[in-house]
Amino acid sequence: MATPVGQQAWRELIDQLIEQRRRLAAADDLYRPLTLPKPGATAAELRAAEERLGHPLDPHYREFLTVANGWDEYFLGSGLLGTDDLGTGDRWFAAEETLQIFMENSSGVLAADLGIPDDPAVCQSIGDNDNGYASHLYLLLQDTPGGPAGGVFPLDIGSDTIWPDLYSYLSYELPQLRAFADSAELGPHSDTWGRDIRKDPPSMADIVAKIAELSALAFPEHPVVLEMGASEAELDELDSAVAGALHPEHRELLSITDGMISSPWGLGEVLSTGQLLDGGRWREILVAAQESEDEAFRMLLHGMRAGGHPDPEPKAPVLQRIGRIPAVPFAILGVRPFGVDTRDGFVRSLLDDSTVAGPRDGHTTAAGTVREHLLKACDSLWWQTRIRAD
Repeated sequence: MATPVGQQAWRELIDQLIEQRRRLAAADDLYRPLTLPKPGATAAELRAAEERLGHPLDPHYREFLTVANGWDEYFLGSGLLGTDDLGTGDRWFAAEETLQIFMENSSGVLAADLGIPDDPAVCQSIGDNDNGYASHLYLLLQDTPGGPAGGVFPLDIGSDTIWPDLYSYLSYELPQLRAFADSAELGPHSDTWGRDIRKDPPSMADIVAKIAELSALAFPEHPVVLEMGASEAELDELDSAVAGALHPEHRELLSITDGMISSPWGLGEVLSTGQLLDGGRWREILVAAQESEDEAFRMLLHGMRAGGHPDPEPKAPVLQRIGRIPAVPFAILGVRPFGVDTRDGFVRSLLDDSTVAGPRDGHTTAAGTVREHLLKACDSLWWQTRIRAD
């Protein structure tokens, strides 16, 4: 069991965490509003919690509670329980149940990875997540091969590490929180570009080059295929064919690379001017989309009938739904057709964008216009490079 670090050390660490939360809130108050820890617990509150739990609090954790008696949203959705939550209430029981479900569903793998007995009773909930999933924090109540009593671990997919105590764990999270604050201050896409692109925006050519660069790192087996940019005459012909609805950003992209093929897990296939004028590739993907939806519906129908449920309502045919959003065809990702909405220039998944009405439709949201769509693709590729590196 780790030796308590003292209230002063806790205050200093918590003050540093608060500083980063303030920075986050200042940069993004809408999604990262400031939250602060609750005042330290009284002796009576600590005793009441211990009576409910039926055992003394871990000395290290007890010391934390005397400085901060819980902290909701201390770290991007994750909260730390206070004495009023320990041993009682919805948050406590939900966190305890989550660990039990994870252990049961993992058939001993989770416990083996952590080096703890396959029994939720060896742990105690001390933190939860605002979406009710994973990221709950647990405290070991006894020594285990994975860590000493008082050690803590987050219930994250892929996490198999036990920190020796809560102070060590929160110290580990501090630089991560600082990195989030740094990113928030630099603005959108700053992780990918390493700068505030609001002040120094990349050109469309820069963005295309970044997609190629990151794709080579994230998916070396699927290098990006770029083409010679379309001529002004070709672009004028396309613009005329779509009745003047070719968005300036779409035109600019095609002038840099007349079509693009990237990883099926990345940006997908951006159609060329020739493909847009001919329409054959677009018709081909609409047929494939219908076949995919038909197969998915057959599986859904089988499952519903097997469970004794009423038959689900089928979606309207693809060819009927594709015209719900007025758009110029843009790209294909798997069997999903994307188009540039002629109303606002947003790149939309035409069969399931949130602007589409219909049963089980509307589960995707456009990132923005062509430029923002490509910047989001860069961000996704950047994260894939991080995952591959790890």
